[in-house]
Amino acid sequence: MSGAVSTPAVSTSATSSTSSTTLPSKKSASARLAAQRQATRTQQQRAASLITAEHYAYVRRDLIFIAVLATIMFAAIIILHFVPGIGS
Repeated sequence: MSGAVSTPAVSTSATSSTSSTTLPSKKSASARLAAQRQATRTQQQRAASLITAEHYAYVRRDLIFIAVLATIMFAAIIILHFVPGIGS
């Protein structure tokens, strides 16, 4: 009888050790995912702080150049419209 009592105790402890072994692996996977998310957030915050006005100075120059060209072309169309013999 004592053998029968110890056998369920062993199987219970084996089941407990199996379930306790399963739980840490899930925790470590979730911990790895959480660490990965945190690292991604940190990298995104660093990347956001690297964007400054100096990085887009060329864009401003290009936009000004486009505006000047558009103004010149629009003025040319208006002037040519009023020139006799060319406009409608």
